Amino acid sequence: MRALIPYERDLTPLRRSVARCVRLRTTEPGGLYTVGAEEEAKAKAEEEAKAKAKAEEEAKAKAEAEVAAELERLEAEAKIALVAVAKEKAEAEAVAMALEEAACKAAALEAAAMEAAAKEAAAKEAAAKEVEAAADADEPPDDLICPITQELMNNPVIAADGHTYERVAIERWLKTNTTHRIRQVRSRDFECKILVSNHLVCRQIREWQERVAGGTELNGC
Repeated sequence: MRALIPYERDLTPLRRSVARCVRLRTTEPGGLYTVGAEEEAKAKAEEEAKAKAKAEEEAKAKAEAEVAAELERLEAEAKIALVAVAKEKAEAEAVAMALEEAACKAAALEAAAMEAAAKEAAAKEAAAKEVEAAADADEPPDDLICPITQELMNNPVIAADGHTYERVAIERWLKTNTTHRIRQVRSRDFECKILVSNHLVCRQIREWQERVAGGTELNGC
């Protein structure tokens, strides 16, 4: 074993002092061991904080994903609802148009029915007027009617009173000399019993008969 160098012998107490200081620092409060525990606790706290932050971020991301999914679902439901509303609106508009068209058709039919009824009423009125006119045309004018017989004259004559009568009727009246029930003619009005044929009235009777009978002469004038 080699011999110690003098200065090495001199370093031995120093080494002992250093070793003693190291022991003191590692065993006493605030020593090396205490400092290492604090650093370890600090590192652990940092790790826990990082883990917590990471968990919070993950939870936040998860919540955001859930919110996004919910919003997407709501948006899809809203689109479906809008489509349904649009469809219902279109159907309602179609129904309204159909009802309006039906109302227009009903109004047109009602107007056509009213017009047809008016035309029918006008036609009936015209037919009634035609019948009335035909009846009036079949009736001879009053000037061609004998005041005694109240019938169409066949042989009109003018009597002394200036009126025209049927010859047979006035001759019979003159024979009986009675007062006519309509004209209240007295016998003295017929002091002259001469009868004169009324050719004008006879011609009018003939023309009326031809017009009514289509040109066939029926009068005895």
